[in-house]
Amino acid sequence: YASPVEESLAGLTDAVYELAKLYLRSFCPTTPGCTMEEHMEGGRDSKEASGTTEYLQFTLFAVHGIPANWVN
Repeated sequence: YASPVEESLAGLTDAVYELAKLYLRSFCPTTPGCTMEEHMEGGRDSKEASGTTEYLQFTLFAVHGIPANWVN
């Protein structure tokens, strides 16, 4: 069971990720079959730098689409 704060953070993370995808679509070629998934495959790997703040971690996790349950 997730706390209300965790649930809210997960919703906010999803919203930031969707906003980032929307922004990145503006760079997608206008060819008919172009999808963001083609350009983002394998792009969800991440590494946590030591000494990062929670805010930076949240931003990186949100932009890279890392699910909230992966964040410890």
